Amino acid sequence: MKLYGKRLGDGPPIVILHGLLGSSDNWFTLGRRMSEAYDVHLVDQRNHGRSPHSDTISYQLMAEDVVEYARDHQLAPMILIGHSMGGKTAMSLAANYPEFVAHLIVLDIAPRKYPGGAFDDIFSALLALDLSTYSSRGEIDAALAEYLPEPGLRGFLLKNVKRESDQGFGWKMNLPVLSESLSELTDSPIISRSFDGPSRFINGSNSRYILPGDHPDILKSFTRADFRTVEGAGHWVHAEKPEGFMQSINDILKL
Repeated sequence: MKLYGKRLGDGPPIVILHGLLGSSDNWFTLGRRMSEAYDVHLVDQRNHGRSPHSDTISYQLMAEDVVEYARDHQLAPMILIGHSMGGKTAMSLAANYPEFVAHLIVLDIAPRKYPGGAFDDIFSALLALDLSTYSSRGEIDAALAEYLPEPGLRGFLLKNVKRESDQGFGWKMNLPVLSESLSELTDSPIISRSFDGPSRFINGSNSRYILPGDHPDILKSFTRADFRTVEGAGHWVHAEKPEGFMQSINDILKL
């Protein structure tokens, strides 16, 4: 699959993969900072953003998509950064295609299965809306607020809204397939062999997605992994504490 990517800057390549229901736009501000010294690619994964839709989705397929993108743009070896779902894609890619990865950076996710309940309410809310019936983003936000009261979460989700040719609205993401595939997307990525290159796993201090008990299993598959914690951050580490996130990778990027 030919993925959409936004390219910034020039230098050694960095590819950044967003999380579930996210897009490349979520990383634009930090990507622009990294582009002062790097060739940064903000990539939309399949069924997200501006990339093509498909009835099938898995971490193996998403890893293969990114490998195809890297081949097309001659990016190997690259610094590969992935958050949440994107982190699982990055882990799958690094373990199964290690020649493509110079340094792996995984943000607030471990190679294990997670309960999907946190997304159940979100998908229920999104599926309840018929975007073609609204005339403005403000109306969509107000309708979504009946299900999801947190403004920050709604703002994140509303980045997936697009104008259709008939002046109505629609979703950029493939909402039905993502909803139906939630169990697979919250499962562990298939890692057939270990990745022996340098890797870093970063968690937010207020998040429970990477716990100390996960470290031994991470090290089994990512033998040179080290660990960093960004204080005061939850699961969306890069959005909540961008300076803390940049400091956590400063010794790698040396910006």
